[in-house]
Amino acid sequence: MDKIGSVVFSVVVAVVLWSVQAGGQVELAELPGNSLVGLKSPAAGKVQTCSQPEKLIVPREVAKRARIKARLVDVLHDSLLDDTKGVVNLAREKEIKDLVDQLTKEKAY
Repeated sequence: MDKIGSVVFSVVVAVVLWSVQAGGQVELAELPGNSLVGLKSPAAGKVQTCSQPEKLIVPREVAKRARIKARLVDVLHDSLLDDTKGVVNLAREKEIKDLVDQLTKEKAY
C-alpha cells in the first residue's frame, strides 16, 4: 500500500509541475481583463546576452538525483497521456516503480 501511495503522490506531483510549467508560459499582458494590456517587456524582441558566462558547479550526487527526477517526471507525463487514452504500458509502469525506488533508496543514505 505504501508503494502505491508513493506512486500516486508522484503522479500528482508530476501533474502539478506540468501545469505550473504550462501556466508560466503566458505573459501577464496576455491575460484577459488585465489592466497592463499592451505593456511589453523592455527587452521584447531583442537578443539577450550575458556579459560574462557563469559556471555552475553541481555536486555529482545532486546531478544524479536530478537526472532521475527529470526522467521520472517525463515518464509520469507519458503515463498520464496514456491513461487518458486508456492504454496500459506495463514497461513504463515498471520504469516508474524503479525510478521511485532509486529515489527512495538514495534518500535513505
